[in-house]
Amino acid sequence: MRIVAGIHKGRKIESPTGKDIRPTADRCRESLFNLLMHLNPNPVVDQRVLDLCCGTGALGLEALSRGASFATFIDQSKEALALTRKNCEKFKEEPRCKWILSDSSKPPRASSPVSLVMMDAPYHSAMIAGTFNQLVAQGWLTGGTVLAFEQNHKEDFPELPNTETIRERVYGKTKITIVVYLG
Repeated sequence: MRIVAGIHKGRKIESPTGKDIRPTADRCRESLFNLLMHLNPNPVVDQRVLDLCCGTGALGLEALSRGASFATFIDQSKEALALTRKNCEKFKEEPRCKWILSDSSKPPRASSPVSLVMMDAPYHSAMIAGTFNQLVAQGWLTGGTVLAFEQNHKEDFPELPNTETIRERVYGKTKITIVVYLG
């Protein structure tokens, strides 16, 4: 796995040895960011982003590489969070990062809202709707926040209140759905 574009383009992301973490493939991550980078207003450049179920930190690091000002990484696995931190340190991005050990479906109170939320939850976990409601309740979202969810292509995307679907794409066995929170 490598960073696809930006200041860290081509740099290798450390991957897990086991199968507990399923990183977003380079091709899928590239497609996701191609969609995100063409939104107006841009939810990445000079913005704060949140990487839920961060695993290796690939999504948040890709956002930082492409110009995000700050990334918060949340995962309930100590091993995943340690791997994410290691990758951030390898890229010398730790001043622009925060790591939170927490169940992504029960995030702590936000210190400030973010412009982009990326969530690559375990497939078939049915975490999207509950996590979305908690993000709203805990102050992570504001009107205009973009949310990108990765799930198995056979899973139905849940209805999320006060959102509008912007894009939905299937890449192999992965479906990416991008919505905007209307507030």
